[in-house]
Amino acid sequence: ADAGARLRGLTAVLTRAGLELPEELAPGEPAERLCELAGAGARVRHVEGAGGSGAEEGLPRAHRLALAEVAVGLPVAGWGVRRRSAGWAALGVLLMVHGALELSYETVFPRD
Repeated sequence: ADAGARLRGLTAVLTRAGLELPEELAPGEPAERLCELAGAGARVRHVEGAGGSGAEEGLPRAHRLALAEVAVGLPVAGWGVRRRSAGWAALGVLLMVHGALELSYETVFPRD
C-alpha cells in the first residue's frame, strides 16, 4: 500500500478515538502546507480527558494500551524469528518490553 492510503487509514482509526482534523487540512497534504498551517495557528481544540487515565470498562486507558503492546509484540517477535528478520524480531521485543514497563509502572505507581 502507498503512504497516502496508510495515512488515510491511520486518520480513520484516530477519528474513531476523537481526532478531528481542521477542514483546511487533509491527509496527504504537502509538508509545506502543514508547516504553513502550523505556523498560522491552525484551529486546535483540546479535549478533556484525552490521553488521561480515565477508566473505561474497568481498566485505565494506559493499562489497556500496555496490554495491547504486549499482546501484539509476542506474535510480531515470533514472526520475525521465523522469518529470520532481526528488524521484526526487535520490533516485537521492543513492543513487549515497552508494554511490560508500562504495566510495571502502573503497579508500582498506582494512579488512584
